[in-house]
Amino acid sequence: MKKLINFLKRKFIVSLKIINEEGIFVFFKKVFIKLFDKIINFINNQKYKDLLIKTLEIAKRKNKILIIISGVKFNSYSGNRNTNIAINFYKKGYFVLFVYFTWNNKEENEMGFINDEIYLLPLRIFMKNINEILESFYFISKKIIILEFPCKESLDIIPISKVYNFAVIYDIKDDWEEFYKTNEAKCYQKSIENFVCKNSDLIISVSRGLKNKFKDYKPFIVPNGFDPDLLNIKTFEIKNLKNVLKNYEICIGYFGNLTNSWFNWNLIIEIAERYPNWFFEIIGYGMPEGLKLPKNINYIGKVKREFLYYYVKKWDVAIIPFKKSILSENSDPLKVYEYLYMKKPVIVYGINHLKNYPYVFVANTIDEFIELIKFSKEINIDDNKLF
Repeated sequence: MKKLINFLKRKFIVSLKIINEEGIFVFFKKVFIKLFDKIINFINNQKYKDLLIKTLEIAKRKNKILIIISGVKFNSYSGNRNTNIAINFYKKGYFVLFVYFTWNNKEENEMGFINDEIYLLPLRIFMKNINEILESFYFISKKIIILEFPCKESLDIIPISKVYNFAVIYDIKDDWEEFYKTNEAKCYQKSIENFVCKNSDLIISVSRGLKNKFKDYKPFIVPNGFDPDLLNIKTFEIKNLKNVLKNYEICIGYFGNLTNSWFNWNLIIEIAERYPNWFFEIIGYGMPEGLKLPKNINYIGKVKREFLYYYVKKWDVAIIPFKKSILSENSDPLKVYEYLYMKKPVIVYGINHLKNYPYVFVANTIDEFIELIKFSKEINIDDNKLF
């Protein structure tokens, strides 16, 4: 009883201090936000508890489970390696638990089944119930956890996973240390990534650059790829687009992440200004705020993957214009495989190792990039050289 009284006293004193310093309105606003968060947490926890039984039934029936710890949500807008892995493991008979990172509780708006055998769960809720979840899969014979990024939660996930006989894989799909240097991946800590490497059963990387960087841990290279079924090609019409293209000599396109950490906006803007009769179509997310584009650069924003082909089929050339950096060189953009599947020649800047693919041409200067665009416009792609 005494502890309760002391607790209420402390809360009362804090409340009076907030009212005195910030006003009654701010006080009630903070109370409301805290109450709202508790309600959301309660709903999410109840939803998790209700669905856990069904999840266990499916997993036990399949006797194979994959848990992916992902830095992003399961989505249809980006060429996300984790989304592709989840779907392909599901096709191979695994039950997939897709655990995704969020910055705050308000982002935890997706939880439950995508279909009968892929289940989405926010990382916070997974961590809160990790022992209960992993223990419930104890008698399943094939159990894999794939860590997609070295989050601080890895310090708990890996040891607990080992207790319940999960095979732990660290999938190095990006150079997180270099992202951190560009002021992204702010949660990155090299010590945590070293811990993940030392304690994983298998390490894979998407590129030779990352393999060399982590050579002490002997990673295997597993490049990106794509599944034609995931593109689910559909066509539809957008009014006036064909008329717009009639005014231009060539149509050049890009889809994917537009982060300033690697996307070379200066390169594209300079070419667009030098060649006002060239039309650029940019699809994606992460474009810097306040960026001014010439009128012949059309920024579209996000497009679902099943609708991408409508845009791409009108392009003469596809591009990957990245900045020259260690971050870019160590990447393996999934989009290069999708461009080729859609039978488009690809011009690349900033990723030299992609020159080994058919119909992919790497430029080292802006003038080379321009000349390769002109050259590629006349190319007819031979399927026999692709597949």
